[in-house]
Amino acid sequence: NFEIDAFYLIDAGLKSHTNIRNKPLAVQIKCKNLLDRDYYSDVVAGIRFNQGEGRQVTASVVVDF
Repeated sequence: NFEIDAFYLIDAGLKSHTNIRNKPLAVQIKCKNLLDRDYYSDVVAGIRFNQGEGRQVTASVVVDF
């Protein structure tokens, strides 16, 4: 049997709603693995350890017409 150490991740996000020319606008920013911790998410057949992703930041803007 193979075991991986326990780990925790912190994710954060901000979302704002407003209007531009009477059209709804939403702006969103997300950050996964905020502290950029190294971790292994899984072990495959006792041969390969899958390393988790580092910090990821995404942003989006949505306008409804």
